[in-house]
Amino acid sequence: MTDKEVMLVVLNELISIRKNCSSLLNKIEEQRETLEAAITQPDPEPLWIRNREGKLELHAAQKKEWVGLTDEDIAKNIYVEGEFMLPYSFASSIEAKLKEKNNG
Repeated sequence: MTDKEVMLVVLNELISIRKNCSSLLNKIEEQRETLEAAITQPDPEPLWIRNREGKLELHAAQKKEWVGLTDEDIAKNIYVEGEFMLPYSFASSIEAKLKEKNNG
């Protein structure tokens, strides 16, 4: 094998390694973003419950499932007296509907 053939084999191996590293780095970045998002979420408040003997027990608070808007909810909030709402009014009405659906 000539020197150039050896160099070509090495070059192809380096390209293959770089592709694999790039893919691995992308996966690492995705996992980092997922972990960062989970870490920044506030912890739910603990919940104290009395058992049958009257002693307090600590229970993890239940996380509430987020309730979004249906297409019907949005459609009902687009118009006021037959006219389209201004963007600020529309956003305010959507926010109020989300608060109502999520007990907030």
